[in-house]
Amino acid sequence: MNFIQETAKKIVETCGTDLRSVAVVVPGRRGGLFLKKALALAAGKTILLPQIFSIEEYIYYQSGMRKMDETTMLTLLYTVYKKHAGPGAFPIDEFLPTGKTLLADFNDVDDYLLDPVEVFTYLMRVREIENWMPGEAETELQKKYLSFYQLLNPMYHLFSEKCREMGMCYQGMASRVLSQKEAFPEFSTIVFAGLNAVTPSLEAHINKLIVSEQAQLIWDADSWYLDNANHEAGHFMRFNRNAWPKSFGEIPRFFESSKKNIDIIGAPLGYTQVQTALTLLETTYKDQLTDTVLVLADEGLMMPLLSSLPEDWADRVNISGGYPLRNTLLGQIVNAQLELLAGTLNDSGATRTYRYESLLALVSNPLLRLLPDDKQRSDFIQVVDDISSGRLRYFRWCESDKEDTLFLKRFDAIIPGLVSPCAGWEEVLTRLIKLTGELFEKCREVDLEHEAAWLVHSALKALHNTLTSYGDVSDITIGSVVYFIRRHLQIAKIPLKGEPLKGIQILGMLETRSLDFKNVIILGANEGFLPAGGQGDSFLPNDVRRELKLPLQYERDAVYAYHFWRLMQRASEITLIYNTESDPVYGKEPSRFLAQIEHELLPAFSTITANRRVLGIKYDKSAVSPFEMVDREKINVMLESIANTGLSFTKFYNFIACPYRFLLEGIYKIEKWEDESGDIAINTMGSVFHDAIEKLTIPFLGKVLVKQDFETMAAAAETHLEAAFEHEKIAHLSSGYNYLVKEILLESLVHWLQRMKDSVPADYYVKAVEAELKPVISLHDGRKVALKGIADRVEFCNGVMRVMDFKTTHKRTEFVFDISPDADIPAQITDPENRNMLQVMFYSWLYASQENVTAITGGVYPVLNNTGYKPDLLKNKSKESLVLTKEQLTGFGEAITELVEQIYDPGQTFSATPSTKACQYCPYNGVICYANTFGISEDEE
Repeated sequence: MNFIQETAKKIVETCGTDLRSVAVVVPGRRGGLFLKKALALAAGKTILLPQIFSIEEYIYYQSGMRKMDETTMLTLLYTVYKKHAGPGAFPIDEFLPTGKTLLADFNDVDDYLLDPVEVFTYLMRVREIENWMPGEAETELQKKYLSFYQLLNPMYHLFSEKCREMGMCYQGMASRVLSQKEAFPEFSTIVFAGLNAVTPSLEAHINKLIVSEQAQLIWDADSWYLDNANHEAGHFMRFNRNAWPKSFGEIPRFFESSKKNIDIIGAPLGYTQVQTALTLLETTYKDQLTDTVLVLADEGLMMPLLSSLPEDWADRVNISGGYPLRNTLLGQIVNAQLELLAGTLNDSGATRTYRYESLLALVSNPLLRLLPDDKQRSDFIQVVDDISSGRLRYFRWCESDKEDTLFLKRFDAIIPGLVSPCAGWEEVLTRLIKLTGELFEKCREVDLEHEAAWLVHSALKALHNTLTSYGDVSDITIGSVVYFIRRHLQIAKIPLKGEPLKGIQILGMLETRSLDFKNVIILGANEGFLPAGGQGDSFLPNDVRRELKLPLQYERDAVYAYHFWRLMQRASEITLIYNTESDPVYGKEPSRFLAQIEHELLPAFSTITANRRVLGIKYDKSAVSPFEMVDREKINVMLESIANTGLSFTKFYNFIACPYRFLLEGIYKIEKWEDESGDIAINTMGSVFHDAIEKLTIPFLGKVLVKQDFETMAAAAETHLEAAFEHEKIAHLSSGYNYLVKEILLESLVHWLQRMKDSVPADYYVKAVEAELKPVISLHDGRKVALKGIADRVEFCNGVMRVMDFKTTHKRTEFVFDISPDADIPAQITDPENRNMLQVMFYSWLYASQENVTAITGGVYPVLNNTGYKPDLLKNKSKESLVLTKEQLTGFGEAITELVEQIYDPGQTFSATPSTKACQYCPYNGVICYANTFGISEDEE
C-alpha cells in the first residue's frame, strides 16, 4: 500500500465517509489528484470529497490573502523604496534585481516569524562593522551603501502595510498572517499529510489547530534515515517528531523489509541518458507503465525527452510542468526583440546601432515569414538574406543612405515596428502585443506556437495593465519592461495535456512528493541537479542567517535528500542514470546520493542489491578513416588550375603540415568555419594596419626617406587608419572593444613611424608595397607551376634589399636559418616550429626570383611591441644577420621545388600525417578527420 492509499484509509477511519467539513493538505497538487481516487476506493461508495489543498493553496485560503504576482510586488516595492530614498533613489531598472532579492529576504523573515526590527537592525550593525576603518572617515560611497541598509526596516513595514491593505502578498507574509489567526470554524478536521519542512509560521498554525482538536498529522518516513541523527534526509522530520511526538506512531522500515534492485548507469550527455531510459520503458517496463515514474532531476532533459518519445505513446504519458515558453519560436522572437532593445548602441542624436548577431536572431526567425502578404514575401526574403549575409557587422537606424540603414528601412516597411527605435516603454509593449496578436492569428495550424502566442499575448497585456496602473509611470523605463518580460519568458511554460492518473508519469523531483511507484527511473543524477545546486541571493550573510536560524544550503540539500529517499523507500526497481561527461564550469560529478547507496545503504541491508555500469561507444578503428580521394582525374584538374593561378604559401604549408589538410582545403575547397562577430577579429586587425601603412607609404615609394617624410605620414595616420576600418566594413568605433582596438592600432602606427624617423639609415627607402609575386618554377616532368604571394613591404636599408611583413603582435621571434653547406634545408623547411621563418624565406625567395635580385634578406616588424621599429630579421646559426646570396637562394629554391614535386606526384595519396602540433588547431580535426583520434604518425610513436 502506498502513502496516498494509507492516507485515504486513515482519513476514512478517523473522519468517516461524510467528509464535507474536512480539509486535506498535501505537499503538491498532483498528490491531491491521486488522493481523490484513493478516497473513493477507501470509502467503497460514492461520497462527497473533502476540500484538498496543496500547502501553498491552503496558506493563502486560510489566511484570507491572495497571491501577488512578481511584477506587482516589485513595482509596489519600488514605490516604497523611492518614498524612503528620496531624490537619490536608484532608477527602477537598476533596482529590480535588488528588489527580487529583497522580497526573498522579506519572505524568510515572515515565514520564520522573525522580528523585522531586530533582523534589519542587526544586519545594519553587521554592515557598519564591515565598513568601519579605524581613524578614517566614511567615504561617500560607503555612506550611500549603508544608507540602503538603513532603509530596509522602514521599507519592510510600509510594504507589509500596503500588501495588507490590498489583501495580496507573498507566501511568507500569508503564512505569518495565518499564524496570527485564532479560529478556523470552516473545517472540523484539517489533515496534514506528507509534509516535511514545516516552517515556524506553519508550525504555530498547526499548534493552534491541535489545541482546538482540529488537526490530524500523517507523516511519511522510514526509520533508516529518521532514526539516524546524521542522515540529512531525516533532518526536518526529526524536528517534526520533537514538536508533535504523539502524531508519530511506529516508524515503518521499508528499506529493511523490502527487496530492492538498484541499477546505477553512467551515460554520456543528455541524449544518451534519455535513450537509455526510453529503452528501459519499451522493454523492461512496457507492461508496468502505470507503476513507473520517470523523474527528471535535470529538467533540461525535458526537450530531448519530448523529441524522442514514440508517437504511439501520446495517450500513455503524463508530463508534469510544461514546455518552456522560451524554447518556442514565438518565445525566441520576443526574446530576440528584447535583446535588440537591450543591446542597442545609442550614438549621438536619434541614431541607433544594432549588432549583427542581435539583428540576425530576430529577422531570421521562421515565424516572421507568416506576416508579409504575398506581394511582399519575395522582398522580405531578399532583405533577410541581405542582412544575414554577414557582410555588415553593424546596422544604424538614422537619416542616411548607407547600405546598412537602407536594409533596416526596407525591413521596417514590410514588418513595421520590429527594428525601428521605440520612444518609450509603452511603445515596446504595444508593439509586442500587436506582434503576438498577429502571430496568434497566423499560427492556428501549429498548436504549440498558437498556444505560445496566446500565453505571451495575454501576459503582455496583463503587464501593460499592471504598469499603467502604477502610481508614477514616469519611473517605468524600457529597461524595466525588458526585465519583466524576460522574467516571464524564463519561468513560463506551456501546459502539456495528459491524463494524470494513467500511463507513465514524467515528473520533476518536487512533483514526486507524497507519490509512490514500484519502478523508478531518475535522469540527471548528478551534483547540481540531485540535490539542486545554487543558493538563492540574499542580503543576509550566512553567519547572520545561521544566527537567526534561517535556512542555509544544508537545509536545502536536506529537503532534496528527503524527496529522494522517500521516493526510494517503497520502490522495488530503481534505475539512476547520471551524466559521465563533466561540466566545463561546474563539474557536475555523480550525485552524492549514489555514493550513499554504495557506502551506507547496501552495507545496512542485505535485501538490497545494486549494479553499476558505464555506457560507452565501442569504436571500430578500422572503419574510421579519412575521406577516400575522389576521382584522380578531378584532382589533377584542380592541381592544374592551381599551377596556372598560383600556389600560395598557405596551400604550400598546409601540404607540409598535413597533405590531407591540403586536399580538404586546397582541392575539395572545404572552407573552415569562421565564427562571425561584431568585434574586430585578429586577422582583420592585421588587414587594417597593412591597409593604413600601405596608403601612407605609396606617395613616398622610391624616395629616400627623411625625418619630415615620417612626420608627414604620422600626421595622416589617423585619417588613413579610419579609411582602412571603413574599407573592412568595421562600424561603431566610438566605444567598446572596437574602440580599444582602434586606439591600440593608432598608437602603435604613430609610435612606429616616430621611432623609424629617428632610427633609419641615410639610404633607407621603400621600393614597393603589397607587391604581387608570381614566379614560375619547372618540375622534373616539364610541368610549369606558378607560385604566388604578396610582399607587404620591399625596402632598401643599409645597402641590402629586404622583404618585410607587419605583424600585429608584441611577440618577438628569432628567424634562425642554417644555410651552411652541410645544413639540412628540407628538414628546416618542414619543421613546424619554423613556420613564420619559412614564410619570410619564401617571400624573399619569390621576390628575388621574380626581380632577379642576387642578395636579399627578410623579416618582420612586430608593431605592437614598443621596440617594433627594430625588425626581427633572418639570422644564421651564429645569430648574425643573414643576407641570402644567389647560391643560397638557389639551394632554398631547389628544396621548395622538391616539395612541390611531391604535390604533383601522380602517386601522391594526400594521406593524413597526424601529430599533436599539426592537429591541435586544425579546423578539420574531429569534424571530418579522425586520424589524430585513432592513430598517430610513425615518427611520434
